[in-house]
Amino acid sequence: DTLTDAFNRRAFAEFAAIEWARSVRLACPLSILAVDIDHFKTFNDRHGHLTGDRALVQVSKSAQAALRANDIWCRYGGEEFVALLPNTNATQAQAIAERLRQTVESTAITGSDASGPLTVTISVGAAERLASHTGVAEVLALADAALYKAKAAGRNQVIIHTPTASESGVLM
Repeated sequence: DTLTDAFNRRAFAEFAAIEWARSVRLACPLSILAVDIDHFKTFNDRHGHLTGDRALVQVSKSAQAALRANDIWCRYGGEEFVALLPNTNATQAQAIAERLRQTVESTAITGSDASGPLTVTISVGAAERLASHTGVAEVLALADAALYKAKAAGRNQVIIHTPTASESGVLM
Protein backbone atom coordinates (compact mmCIF):
# COMPACT_ATOMS: atom_id res chain seq x y z
CA ASP A 1 0.00 0.00 0.00
CA THR A 2 1.65 3.23 -1.12
CA LEU A 3 0.18 5.36 1.67
CA THR A 4 0.83 3.17 4.71
CA ASP A 5 3.80 1.02 3.61
CA ALA A 6 1.78 -2.02 4.66
CA PHE A 7 1.33 -4.93 2.30
CA ASN A 8 -1.88 -4.68 0.28
CA ARG A 9 -4.84 -7.05 0.10
CA ARG A 10 -3.41 -8.98 -2.84
CA ALA A 11 -0.12 -9.53 -0.99
CA PHE A 12 -2.11 -10.72 2.04
CA ALA A 13 -3.78 -13.38 -0.12
CA GLU A 14 -0.40 -14.56 -1.41
CA PHE A 15 1.25 -14.66 2.03
CA ALA A 16 -1.83 -16.27 3.58
CA ALA A 17 -1.82 -19.11 1.03
CA ILE A 18 1.84 -19.84 1.76
CA GLU A 19 1.44 -19.64 5.54
CA TRP A 20 -1.76 -21.71 5.46
CA ALA A 21 -0.04 -24.52 3.55
CA ARG A 22 2.92 -24.41 5.92
CA SER A 23 0.66 -24.43 8.98
CA VAL A 24 -1.23 -27.46 7.70
CA ARG A 25 1.90 -29.31 6.56
CA LEU A 26 3.83 -28.76 9.80
CA ALA A 27 0.81 -28.81 12.14
CA CYS A 28 1.78 -25.46 13.60
CA PRO A 29 -0.60 -22.71 14.68
CA LEU A 30 -1.59 -19.76 12.54
CA SER A 31 -3.71 -16.82 13.65
CA ILE A 32 -5.22 -13.82 11.92
CA LEU A 33 -6.04 -10.40 13.37
CA ALA A 34 -8.73 -8.19 11.84
CA VAL A 35 -8.12 -4.55 12.83
CA ASP A 36 -10.30 -1.48 12.36
CA ILE A 37 -9.63 2.13 13.37
CA ASP A 38 -12.49 3.15 15.65
CA HIS A 39 -14.82 5.90 14.41
CA PHE A 40 -12.52 6.70 11.49
CA LYS A 41 -15.23 8.38 9.40
CA THR A 42 -15.93 10.77 12.28
CA PHE A 43 -12.19 11.40 12.68
CA ASN A 44 -11.92 12.23 8.95
CA ASP A 45 -14.99 14.48 9.06
CA ARG A 46 -13.70 16.35 12.11
CA HIS A 47 -10.02 16.68 11.19
CA GLY A 48 -9.96 16.40 7.39
CA HIS A 49 -8.76 13.74 5.00
CA LEU A 50 -5.10 14.79 5.11
CA THR A 51 -5.07 14.28 8.86
CA GLY A 52 -6.97 11.03 8.30
CA ASP A 53 -4.22 9.91 5.95
CA ARG A 54 -1.63 10.81 8.61
CA ALA A 55 -3.61 8.70 11.08
CA LEU A 56 -3.56 5.73 8.70
CA VAL A 57 0.19 6.10 8.26
CA GLN A 58 0.85 6.42 12.00
CA VAL A 59 -1.41 3.47 12.88
CA SER A 60 0.37 1.35 10.30
CA LYS A 61 3.84 2.36 11.50
CA SER A 62 2.88 1.77 15.12
CA ALA A 63 1.39 -1.60 14.30
CA GLN A 64 4.44 -2.73 12.37
CA ALA A 65 6.63 -1.68 15.31
CA ALA A 66 4.43 -3.64 17.75
CA LEU A 67 4.35 -6.81 15.65
CA ARG A 68 7.08 -9.41 15.45
CA ALA A 69 9.49 -9.61 12.52
CA ASN A 70 7.75 -12.63 10.95
CA ASP A 71 4.21 -11.22 11.28
CA ILE A 72 2.63 -9.90 8.09
CA TRP A 73 0.78 -6.54 8.31
CA CYS A 74 -1.58 -5.61 5.47
CA ARG A 75 -3.97 -2.81 4.66
CA TYR A 76 -7.12 -4.65 3.72
CA GLY A 77 -9.19 -1.61 2.74
CA GLY A 78 -9.98 1.90 3.93
CA GLU A 79 -9.22 1.92 7.65
CA GLU A 80 -9.18 -1.88 7.87
CA PHE A 81 -6.00 -3.87 8.37
CA VAL A 82 -5.18 -7.53 8.90
CA ALA A 83 -2.20 -9.24 10.43
CA LEU A 84 -1.14 -12.78 9.64
CA LEU A 85 0.59 -14.35 12.64
CA PRO A 86 2.55 -17.51 11.74
CA ASN A 87 3.37 -19.97 14.56
CA THR A 88 0.88 -18.19 16.81
CA ASN A 89 -1.97 -19.75 18.77
CA ALA A 90 -5.03 -17.85 20.02
CA THR A 91 -3.51 -17.07 23.42
CA GLN A 92 -0.39 -15.64 21.83
CA ALA A 93 -2.49 -13.76 19.26
CA GLN A 94 -4.47 -12.14 22.07
CA ALA A 95 -1.27 -10.89 23.72
CA ILE A 96 0.06 -9.56 20.40
CA ALA A 97 -3.27 -7.90 19.59
CA GLU A 98 -3.40 -6.25 23.00
CA ARG A 99 0.15 -4.93 22.59
CA LEU A 100 -0.85 -3.63 19.15
CA ARG A 101 -3.98 -1.97 20.57
CA GLN A 102 -2.05 -0.25 23.35
CA THR A 103 0.69 0.91 20.99
CA VAL A 104 -1.79 2.50 18.60
CA GLU A 105 -3.73 4.12 21.44
CA SER A 106 -0.56 5.84 22.68
CA THR A 107 0.53 7.01 19.23
CA ALA A 108 0.36 10.77 18.60
CA ILE A 109 -1.01 11.94 15.27
CA THR A 110 -0.19 15.43 14.07
CA GLY A 111 -3.34 17.41 13.34
CA SER A 112 -3.74 20.12 10.71
CA ASP A 113 -4.11 22.88 13.31
CA ALA A 114 -2.38 23.90 16.53
CA SER A 115 -4.76 21.89 18.72
CA GLY A 116 -2.00 19.45 19.61
CA PRO A 117 -1.53 15.79 18.87
CA LEU A 118 -4.55 13.60 18.17
CA THR A 119 -5.07 9.94 18.95
CA VAL A 120 -7.16 7.08 17.63
CA THR A 121 -8.02 3.67 18.95
CA ILE A 122 -8.49 0.34 17.26
CA SER A 123 -10.73 -2.66 17.71
CA VAL A 124 -9.24 -6.07 17.02
CA GLY A 125 -10.72 -9.49 16.33
CA ALA A 126 -8.56 -12.60 16.25
CA ALA A 127 -8.98 -16.21 15.21
CA GLU A 128 -6.71 -19.25 15.11
CA ARG A 129 -6.66 -21.88 12.37
CA LEU A 130 -8.15 -25.14 13.59
CA ALA A 131 -8.24 -28.56 11.92
CA SER A 132 -11.90 -28.08 10.98
CA HIS A 133 -11.21 -24.89 9.03
CA THR A 134 -11.08 -25.29 5.28
CA GLY A 135 -9.22 -22.16 4.26
CA VAL A 136 -7.89 -18.71 5.04
CA ALA A 137 -11.21 -17.05 4.16
CA GLU A 138 -12.94 -19.00 6.93
CA VAL A 139 -10.45 -17.95 9.61
CA LEU A 140 -10.46 -14.36 8.34
CA ALA A 141 -14.28 -14.35 8.57
CA LEU A 142 -14.05 -15.57 12.18
CA ALA A 143 -11.53 -12.84 13.01
CA ASP A 144 -13.81 -10.29 11.32
CA ALA A 145 -16.81 -11.53 13.33
CA ALA A 146 -14.74 -11.15 16.52
CA LEU A 147 -13.82 -7.63 15.38
CA TYR A 148 -17.51 -6.74 15.07
CA LYS A 149 -18.08 -8.10 18.59
CA ALA A 150 -15.27 -5.83 19.84
CA LYS A 151 -16.91 -2.85 18.16
CA ALA A 152 -20.36 -3.75 19.52
CA ALA A 153 -18.89 -4.13 23.02
CA GLY A 154 -17.64 -0.54 23.02
CA ARG A 155 -14.56 -0.52 20.74
CA ASN A 156 -10.89 -0.10 21.71
CA GLN A 157 -10.58 -3.73 22.70
CA VAL A 158 -9.52 -7.19 21.55
CA ILE A 159 -11.93 -10.09 21.11
CA ILE A 160 -10.70 -13.59 20.32
CA HIS A 161 -12.92 -16.00 18.40
CA THR A 162 -14.05 -18.77 20.73
CA PRO A 163 -14.35 -22.08 18.87
CA THR A 164 -17.77 -23.70 18.80
CA ALA A 165 -18.38 -27.31 19.74
CA SER A 166 -18.31 -28.27 16.05
CA GLU A 167 -14.82 -26.81 15.59
CA SER A 168 -11.91 -29.03 16.46
CA GLY A 169 -9.25 -27.64 18.78
CA VAL A 170 -6.59 -29.94 17.31
CA LEU A 171 -4.43 -28.79 14.42
CA MET A 172 -4.02 -31.07 11.41
